[in-house]
Amino acid sequence: MRIRFKVAIGVGAVMVALAGTLALSGGVAAVSNLQFQNRILSLRDASSVRVDVEMDDGDLRLGGGSTSLMNGDFSFNVSDWRPNVRYIVNDGEGTLRLRQGERASFVAPWDMDEVENSWDVRLNGETPMDLKVELGSGTGSLHLGDLDLTGFTVETGAGPTTIDFGQAGGRDVNGRIEGGAGPTTVKLPQNIGVQVSVDAGSGNVNVSGLHRQGSVYVNDAYGTSPVTLRLDVEGGAGDIALETVPAS
Repeated sequence: MRIRFKVAIGVGAVMVALAGTLALSGGVAAVSNLQFQNRILSLRDASSVRVDVEMDDGDLRLGGGSTSLMNGDFSFNVSDWRPNVRYIVNDGEGTLRLRQGERASFVAPWDMDEVENSWDVRLNGETPMDLKVELGSGTGSLHLGDLDLTGFTVETGAGPTTIDFGQAGGRDVNGRIEGGAGPTTVKLPQNIGVQVSVDAGSGNVNVSGLHRQGSVYVNDAYGTSPVTLRLDVEGGAGDIALETVPAS
């Protein structure tokens, strides 16, 4: 499991040396005027899609609600972090990759308070989708119950992350959550069966609305619902909260 986080260290000579080293390896990115970008992608002839999202620093909101494959609003004031969006379709399967910038860029610690990087990504909720999300610093708000998931992996980072499955229920789905250094809240539906396997890290795991059944946690609908959501949760340094919520 990778835990990625930004470390701000001291001032003076140590920070100057750090910036110089990273400038040689990846470049020091400048903070500039806030820019806005909207990207809309059509589904084309894809009947299913693999979506891979990687955001190193910033705030990500992701969910359904798009009649196209993707409708994304992006705001950023580090030009090197301009979102890199690529979509291809082969034999009816689409692959969407969304990355922060085209290359790794370092922002000096004394400029971090000025950085703005926000993504609001709305995906098509009616297309079967395999999803992978990797987060670094910042926050994540992932409304995965809006999507027709066939599988998923979420790697959280240093900031707080909420993963909401409150509207899930279209099909059986297996997924994995890898906790990072920040706290992670997972909202699970009450109306369909839920089974959660937890491998705790150094953080705490708090459970509400689920009960222990052997080596896993399940909700009251497990075993009677025609649809089941199965999660493997691997804890990190941050706390993880698992809670059931009514269908919204």
